Formats: sequence, structure tokens, C-alpha cells
Amino acid sequence: MSVKEVLQQQYHQIQIEWLRYQNNPYEVARVHDLRVSIRTLRGLIKFLKPALSISIYNQLNTDLGEFAQHFSDLRDLDVLIAKVGEYAYQYPENGSNYPELFKQLQHRRTEKMVQTLNKESQVIIEKYLDKVNTTLKDLKFEGKIDQGNMMAKEFKHRDRKLMSNIIIWIFKTMSVFIMYVNVPKRYVIQRLILQIMCLRKNTSE
Repeated sequence: MSVKEVLQQQYHQIQIEWLRYQNNPYEVARVHDLRVSIRTLRGLIKFLKPALSISIYNQLNTDLGEFAQHFSDLRDLDVLIAKVGEYAYQYPENGSNYPELFKQLQHRRTEKMVQTLNKESQVIIEKYLDKVNTTLKDLKFEGKIDQGNMMAKEFKHRDRKLMSNIIIWIFKTMSVFIMYVNVPKRYVIQRLILQIMCLRKNTSE
């Protein structure tokens, strides 16, 4: 299978996940799988960046990024709801603010979900998909594809980015606990420091 065929295959997977999401937007896995399929194609494009013209790379990366951005808030809420759910399960309390918190989070999720499915959003999303498809069909590579060097650089970059994203998510999750759940700030800060230390240890090994 050629490189272009691999890219086209992944593009087709995005189309499938987009259709699955439209069929059942209430299922958490649907938005997750859709974003993963988009991220996978962006990763492939980034891997091939040295063999692409700057204009083509920027166009593909931007179009896929704009597509994914439509579902960013929804996915963030899904992860947050899951994290808060785990915390509520581990630390049950009488008279807590858990019910109100989950009610607000689910309400916000419904709002974000509806936004992704309105006519205006669907027109924009389909436009980005068509642009990506056209670009992939006309794709031409410049120079030799050095897979070994490309992979080494990409893995190094992803390690740094993953560490940064995880730390940001820890801060977001802990801030929600402080706002809505009756948890001492000292305890939250201690947990935050411990998690960051563990992350740094794991990524350095």
C-alpha cells in the first residue's frame, strides 16, 4: 500500500466516524473515536511534513485542526464528567454538591453537542472534509521520505506535548473539585503535586 493510499484510508475512517457520531451523538465513545481518527491523520501528515511543501502541510493541518476544534469542548466535558464521576465514587458524601455539579455538566454537554449538529456547523465541517479530500488526492511529495529520522523527531515531540497536555488536564480537573465539591484546597494541591511528580518520573524513564 502506498503512502497516499494510507492517507486516503485514514480519511475514509474519519468519514465513517463522523457518520457514526451523527447517528448517536449521545455516546461518549463516538466523539472520542471521531477525534482520534482526525488526530491520526494529522499525525500522519506531520510525520510526512519534511516531504511536503510548506503550503500543503499548513493547509492540511489547518483544515483538520479546524474540523477537530468543533468537538474539542464536547470531548473536554466528557472527560471531565468521567473524572468527576470517579472522584464522586471514591469519596461519597452526604449533602454534597455532586448532583448539582453533574446536572450542570450534563446540561453543558447537551448544549455543545447540539452546536456540533446544527446546520451551520455541518456545512462548515463538510467543507473542511471536502478540502482535505481534494488536497490528499492531488498530494505530491518533495524529496525522499526518511522514515527513521522522521519517527525519532516525532516521538520526541509527542512525549513533550503529552506531558504538557496531561498537566493541563490535572489542573482543570482539580479546579472543578475545588469549585463544586467540598474538598480542602490543601488536599487538592497535595494530590496535584504528587500526580505531576509521577508523570515526570514516568516520562523520564
